[in-house]
Amino acid sequence: MSVLDQAWTDYKLRANKVSLLDAAKKCGATLKPAGGKEYVGPCPACGGKDRFAVNTSKNKWVCRGAGGGGDTIGLVMHCDGLTFAQACEKLTGEAPPSGSTEYTPEQRAAWAKRQAEAEERDRHRQEEEERDELARLDVAKELWGEARIIEGSMAEDYLRRRVKGLEGKLPGVLRFHPKCFLSKGQYHPALVALVQGAEGQQVGTWRIYLDAHGDNLRAEDGSKIKKGLGPCGGGAVRLHPPKDGSYIAVCEGIETGFGVHLLSGLPVWACRTANGLSGLALPWEIERLAARLGSS
Repeated sequence: MSVLDQAWTDYKLRANKVSLLDAAKKCGATLKPAGGKEYVGPCPACGGKDRFAVNTSKNKWVCRGAGGGGDTIGLVMHCDGLTFAQACEKLTGEAPPSGSTEYTPEQRAAWAKRQAEAEERDRHRQEEEERDELARLDVAKELWGEARIIEGSMAEDYLRRRVKGLEGKLPGVLRFHPKCFLSKGQYHPALVALVQGAEGQQVGTWRIYLDAHGDNLRAEDGSKIKKGLGPCGGGAVRLHPPKDGSYIAVCEGIETGFGVHLLSGLPVWACRTANGLSGLALPWEIERLAARLGSS
């Protein structure tokens, strides 16, 4: 590797050392906590309401309008419409390296040290993420075990009010929890849904919180309070078995899923959110897919 290549590698390392959340704020993002270590809000580049998300634990960002990944530089490039070099300059506050610059042995030693530190941070982050996922999955399984059958509950009444024409027995992937944890000192009734991964295993739970009247519990800004628990990425709430074993429709919300089923007759899996829809991991046997975009 040439000296200039080493300088660029170090330049990139220093740019990516800026946290995703700080980088998003530099780009004008207004994000709010969405549970765990995830923050959501409008995308600085393409708007929307909650299409932009940053997860500080996984060190990943996503915009459902353009995709995303775990790179701080990529976040700035997307949000501000900058080139790679311009994004690095914005993050570091320094001009890009050039072939005319002389680099001392001390500078090169500092590059090597930062490279080793970056690799160590990545290793620790990966280990921490794996531990966190296992712990959150254990809590999600415990919550699912505590939840009751949905028949005759406030959650059943909620769904039948929300989805006109919904008849018959509701699927077993839906349950009711009369006193579900929301935050310190706050417990509320909730519709609890089983979130399954590509192999059918539980990867988490999805909670739709209800108020004392059985309607959506709302935050101060009026938004409905719905939260995932566990490493739900790639998972879905399988409201119906696949048609002919290989054909399903997918959408965002559970309520939307029942509506799609009533209108089309197709079996539906609900991916919970727009990000969940874009990141869905399908079993190998699914050969045909219909997607309902949006939540209305």
